[in-house]
Amino acid sequence: MNKKDFSPVELQLNSVQKGFNDTIWKTHRMDSLTEKDRKTYYIVDSIGKANNFDRIIKTSEALILGKIPIKFVDIELNKIIHFNDYEGFRLGMGLSSNEKFSKHIFLNGYFAYGFSDKDYKYGTDVAYAFNDKHDITIGISYLDDVTESGEINFYEKQGFLSDDYFRRYMIQRMDKSQKSKGFIRFTILKYVKTEISLSQIAKSVTNSYTYGVKQNNISLFLNEFNFTELTVGLAFAFKEKYIQTLRYKISSGTKYPIVWINYVKGFNNLLKGEYAYNRYEIKGKKSFFIKHIGTSSIQIQGGYIDGDLPYCNLFNGIGSYRQFTISAPNSFETMRMNEFLSNKYAALFYTHSFGKLLFRFNKFSPELAIATNACIGSLNNKEKHFNIDFKTLQKGYMESGVLINKIIDAGFYGLGVGAYYRFGPNSLPTFKENMAYKFSLSLNM
Repeated sequence: MNKKDFSPVELQLNSVQKGFNDTIWKTHRMDSLTEKDRKTYYIVDSIGKANNFDRIIKTSEALILGKIPIKFVDIELNKIIHFNDYEGFRLGMGLSSNEKFSKHIFLNGYFAYGFSDKDYKYGTDVAYAFNDKHDITIGISYLDDVTESGEINFYEKQGFLSDDYFRRYMIQRMDKSQKSKGFIRFTILKYVKTEISLSQIAKSVTNSYTYGVKQNNISLFLNEFNFTELTVGLAFAFKEKYIQTLRYKISSGTKYPIVWINYVKGFNNLLKGEYAYNRYEIKGKKSFFIKHIGTSSIQIQGGYIDGDLPYCNLFNGIGSYRQFTISAPNSFETMRMNEFLSNKYAALFYTHSFGKLLFRFNKFSPELAIATNACIGSLNNKEKHFNIDFKTLQKGYMESGVLINKIIDAGFYGLGVGAYYRFGPNSLPTFKENMAYKFSLSLNM
């Protein structure tokens, strides 16, 4: 047999058609049921009903995917209510078609309103999937929304409770964005998910920031920008396995490192584009178990932009500081939002969990974890940004923390506490300013 014949789907859940009778079961059953077999089925069914296994599976699927099905549409959970420092409370609704509507045509749309910025947002996309083997999908999308200034995005689906989800609560600086995009998505070499897109993006600042440029010996200070971008995004997870539910294919992970690569080509004088540049980004993450010690998780990422760009399309510092708030993994817990700005950077996030090796009691087994994060970077056009405060990362940034996870273990999730301390050349004058205290949320899935 050829290894190409084996699918990455290791578990597939198929629906049982209504109307199946004993004759059909007997035809496909290799042997007749004994009395013991019948009692086993009865007990298993009784346990499943008593413990609501079906409801747990549906709830887990909804949280992983962020979707609740209602007939032929799914409600997008992350579109209903959200909060950040710029928009305040954001209320809205997002709907997407599911397999009951069509197995090939996908329609998505959302609208929202921010109570602090007092503005409406909306977006939509249409896609057509025409090759299941290679997951080939083509589509177009449009949004009129706000986006984080200096955001860092990789080609990956953000689940309802992804690492980035909690950090988004703390975003303070956003730009108004109108984005039109055409895209094609597919899988190559079995494990490389790919998206190629062409986008036209118009951004305008929402504060007093201006970007200074010179044209014909005249200084211009701009607060509106147009970009035309060709983007290639790759996500590589070697030997990644999946669970195929009745509705979706959900990743069950891989024991190998996962790597994301982005390349963006910016065009000047094409579809209103005003800036020519190349943007390169890479991210890799891996978790590994060490016997008698616990589990270490490491994420390394970096980026480089070779052209002069305004703040909105550079790299912010991935900060997630509040004096006391929810921990946002793989971000800098003591770094203020928008404190740093770079056109090139490299960052390391390392966490080691001792699990239940150190503390284990009957009904109380908290898990101790330690973390260290570091970053270094630079900015090539510091003198062109006006009416805004920021620092650069030439001297590096470092922080370490201790977490006690699952102090409260509610079965499906666990709650804990922790603290991080900022040190090194970019530390702040006082102990209090360098400290950040955190809640931690752990999902038991």
